[in-house]
This record gives sequence, C-alpha cells and structure tokens, in this order.
Amino acid sequence: METLYGSIGVPRTRLAGPDRRIMPRYSSGAQIMLRVPAANQNGSVVGSGYARNLSIGGASLYTRHRLTMGQLVQVSIPMEREELETELPSHFDGTATVLRVNPIDARFLAVALRFDQTLSSDWAYASYIARLCEKH
Repeated sequence: METLYGSIGVPRTRLAGPDRRIMPRYSSGAQIMLRVPAANQNGSVVGSGYARNLSIGGASLYTRHRLTMGQLVQVSIPMEREELETELPSHFDGTATVLRVNPIDARFLAVALRFDQTLSSDWAYASYIARLCEKH
C-alpha cells in the first residue's frame, strides 16, 4: 500500500492488486449532464449520462453519446435529493477528459472521465462525495 496526498490535502491510499484506484468510489445512478462542442463549431451538444460511480477525481458512466478518448466534456453533477438540505450547492460543474470508451451494445457506451481541477480540488464537491461514501 502507498499513501498519496491529493490536491485538497486528503491522504489517499493506493491499493495493491487488481483494484488500484486511489480515490474511493460512490456507486450512483445520478444523471450527469454532458456538454460538448458541436461538430460544426457553432454552439454545443447537450446530453446526459448515467453514473455507475463517482469519485473526487472522475466518474464512470453510461451514455448514448459518441464520445471519443481525449475529448473534453463539460459536466454538471446534481446532488442527491436527500443531500439538498445541506449548505452545499445543488449541482457541481466542471470539465472532464474522456479516458476510456467501451461499447456496451449498439446504443450505449461505458465511459470513464477524469475531472479537471475545477471539480477534483473543489472542497464542497470532495465533502459531498465523502458524505455519500460514508452513508453507503
């Protein structure tokens, strides 16, 4: 095991073996809004994806949108209903890079996103994810 310190100063442990994730994941079915530049460069295309899991550093989700590796995507992650009573914002916005794209079937892709500093170093977002991981 190796202890690492993230961008917000929280110690994280890298596990040895098949699950080498640094950050804890929260299993979620949240609908994440995605925005990508339109192919003709006029405006953007808005769609959604359904999160398999969320962490401070990224998300794994299913979507019908044909994303490509390396593509930048604007994301908006809503808070779960029971968390809306807190002092945190109702949603979190940021930019992500598409790390992996795996076709599931003719309609859906499994996509891995890595969040940029806007989300990965946001204390409120980190607090929200930590709260969700503790509850479940």
